Amino acid sequence: MRHQLLVLAALLATTPLAAQAPERTPATVLPTIKPGSRLRIEAGNALMTGKLDSLTADRLVINGADGRSSIPINTINTVWVREGRGARGALIGGLIGATVTTAFFHAIVSGLCDAVDGCHRDHVRAWGYGIAIGGAGGALIGAGVGSLVQGWDKKAP
Repeated sequence: MRHQLLVLAALLATTPLAAQAPERTPATVLPTIKPGSRLRIEAGNALMTGKLDSLTADRLVINGADGRSSIPINTINTVWVREGRGARGALIGGLIGATVTTAFFHAIVSGLCDAVDGCHRDHVRAWGYGIAIGGAGGALIGAGVGSLVQGWDKKAP
């Protein structure tokens, strides 16, 4: 019962924060995007892809396969930005690396243990090293692989 009340209190505390988040419209998102970023823009019924060239108060200019396009901001429905997946790769790689390395160290300690008490302290140390070494190594490898993978991130709306 006490646990359920804590969860309910946490949910109620975060609800007003979500309501206060600024609205993500093309007009508010576009100024935060760096020139040269790869964009996918849906304006009216057209879908255009290109690199952000310039941005004024009322127009967006992108360089695409069809050349340079000037798009009125008030006609833009959706904005996507092409970005790497380095953070997601680091998280996945860190979790996998920590799990595999911890299991490996645990197996080594279990195989080499000849104490009567079962080498409990050695297992805890092996888990700590497995999580630290495997997590860090996996995160580095995952970040490298993830940064090579590109994907479209929807920015607005």
